[in-house]
Formats: sequence, structure tokens, C-alpha cells
Amino acid sequence: MNQIKDLHFKEEILPLFDFAINETSRDRLLQLLTELPVSVEQIHIRQRMLKALLQHPGLFTSPSYARIELTEAYEATMNNKQRGELLLNNRVSFYLPFASVKQQQQKAKVYLLMSFFKRINTAYFESLDIDAFPEFIKTPLRNIKQLFSDLKLETDNLVATRKRFRTSQLIETMAIIDEKVRSGVMDDFWNTFFLFEAYLSIARGIRRYDLQFPKFTDGQFKATGLYHPLIRNPVKNNMEVRSTVHLLTGPNMSGKSTFLRALGLCIYLAHLGLAVPATNCELPFYDFISIAIDLNDDVQSGYSHFITEIENVKHTVLAAEQGKNCFAIFDELFRGTNSDDALSISLVTINGFKRFKNSCFFISTHLHSLKDQIEQDSDISLQHIDCKFSDGRPVFTYQLKDGWSDVKIGQMLFEQAGLKALFSR
Repeated sequence: MNQIKDLHFKEEILPLFDFAINETSRDRLLQLLTELPVSVEQIHIRQRMLKALLQHPGLFTSPSYARIELTEAYEATMNNKQRGELLLNNRVSFYLPFASVKQQQQKAKVYLLMSFFKRINTAYFESLDIDAFPEFIKTPLRNIKQLFSDLKLETDNLVATRKRFRTSQLIETMAIIDEKVRSGVMDDFWNTFFLFEAYLSIARGIRRYDLQFPKFTDGQFKATGLYHPLIRNPVKNNMEVRSTVHLLTGPNMSGKSTFLRALGLCIYLAHLGLAVPATNCELPFYDFISIAIDLNDDVQSGYSHFITEIENVKHTVLAAEQGKNCFAIFDELFRGTNSDDALSISLVTINGFKRFKNSCFFISTHLHSLKDQIEQDSDISLQHIDCKFSDGRPVFTYQLKDGWSDVKIGQMLFEQAGLKALFSR
């Protein structure tokens, strides 16, 4: 099972793509953002769906309806499936004088429904190039077009003015609607409509944040212009996997965790079949994804921070031993124990990870003692987030560079805060 809770789904993923107008479409959106496709083929299907939507700029105008209109339209079709029987029993009564109130009520409902259909047809379906979409949704989209054709949306005076909608038209339209409800056509319409809106919501996010679709290959992961989309004016970095294990160093506040979060987000969005925050991105398909950045004590399970780290590493190793291609991030690995223990078990972990050649492990660390023991190892890549100094103060560039960082700023910041002087009084 993938471990991605440290990507902060509600705070950092959902806001990128949540432009849903109604709650049912949002439920479908949540499914699309949490259920990973199980193959590259399924990923390509999602990509084709989103690319097809992006080819239709007219879809990305303001919402074409209010939530209350959708609710009333849905209830007018789906929450009264016995209305067909009522229609048959009351068809004649519509022509009688005492039926005028009932007639007006029915006319208002039908007018509302047809007006709603007219607006969403104009906004969504009327100009769609259905051939641009993947196979799974072509027939449902054609069925929607047929439904609207059967309802005579283009020719009916109902949509133009309610007053001109004659009783005979009312009965005819109600009969068509009731037949569509009983035959299941209306069920299929709503299912397709909500799924369409969920995908459209994602496409809106892709347009807004200028995300790009990645390419899945048999090679290693590489990305240019990688960034986190929720950061204003982000620094963009290039990343290329050259080894099984990547060690990332840099002083506190240099941006290591932010870079790893952007990296993890890129991998996760790519495997959802979505576009990613990078100018270009190529990557293999990973069977298992684990992001461990914000580990805390698990009070409910009785786990300390360190035990949580141990469990995450174990879960990843077991997945790799099962032959899965793993992508894993460990931010400040084993920071939950003392430095001597951390150094010893970090070495065992890093050397253990090296044997899983089809996987990729990113580990950030403050353990400078690791440097001498792994610096010449070709199976381990060393990179750091750069930090410069100006007038004795650290300047964070947030740029990813090769090599090990020996920069330490903890003591400097301690002294600049005046704490050393205070304690020396």
C-alpha cells in the first residue's frame, strides 16, 4: 500500500484541482485524486481524457449553472421515478380547468429541467469533438448528445419562453423524460455528467498552474524545471536519477523538505495520470510510492517518532523484496534517535537499499559523518541545496547542486540571536 499522507492531500493536492461546482462531482474528483491507476496503460487513458478537455478552451468559462439549479434538475428526474405512472393517470386531467395549478407546477419543473439541460449542453457538450476523447467515454458522450436531441433542445420553444410552452408540448416532454428515467438513460447521463465535471475540474487546475504531462519510459526519472506549485515565485530545479540511492544535504531552512515535497508531488501526480509541476518530466512506472517527510509520534498506536521511521523503512524494503519498483523519500532519516544509532543504522539502510536496482530512494540527512563512508560509492548520488553567505549571514538560493554540503548555520544563528551572549552573562 502506498504511503503518501505526508504530501498533505487536503492542503497541497486537492486545492490544485478542486474547481468542482457540486458535491457529487467533487466526490468523483476525490476518487480520481486518490485511486492510482495500476498500469501505464491506464495512466495514458487518463492523460488522453485530460488532454482532450484541454483541447476545448470553451469549456473553461465561468460555471454555467447554480448548485440549486442542479439539485432541482436532479430531483426532477431521479427522485420521482414513479412519475411516469402519474403522468399516464393524469394526462387527460391536464386539459381540465381545475388542473391549472397542477399543470403550472409541472410546467415549471419541466421548464427548469430543460433550461438546465440547454445551458450545460451549450457549455459542455454541444461543441465537443468526441473523437478526441478516449474510448471509455466516447459512447456515454454520444448518448448525452442523443438524449438532448430526443428532448429537442435546439428546436423547443420551451427554453425560449415558458408561456409559449403548450400543454401538448408539456405532456410530450414529460413522456420523453419519464421514458428516459425508466430505461436508465437518465442514470447514465448523470453518472457521465459528474465524471465529466470531475475531469474538467482537474483540467482547470492543469491550465491554471501550467502543469505539463510527463512521459513514462523504461529509463530513469528525470525532470527539468521542477517546482512546488503552491509556492509563489518558486525556484525551479533540474533532477536526474543517476543512482539507486540519492543523499540530500544542506543546512536547516535551506529548502530540503520543500524540494522533496515537490519531488514526491511530481511522482504522485504523474502516477495519477495528471500533469506535473515541471517543464519536462520522464519517469518509469513505480509500483510502490512512499513519502516520509513529516513523521510524528503515533500516540494512538503507541509509536514514537523513531518506531514510525522504522516501520516506514520496513514497509518499503518488504515492497522492494517483493519485486516492486519503489520510489521512496525519507526526510532526515532516523532523526528520532541519537546520532550514534542514527549513523550506524543509516549506513546499513543505505547499503541495503543499493541492491534494489529498479527502485529509487531519496534520503536527506544531517549526519555529516556519513560523508567519508559513502562519498566514493558509485551507487549513491550526493546532492545538496545550496546556501551562500553575505555579510556573515546565510542566503538561501534553494538551488539543487551536486555534491555534499558541509555548511552549518545552527551555531551562527544561535549567536546572531544573541543567545550566546545572554548565556555568558
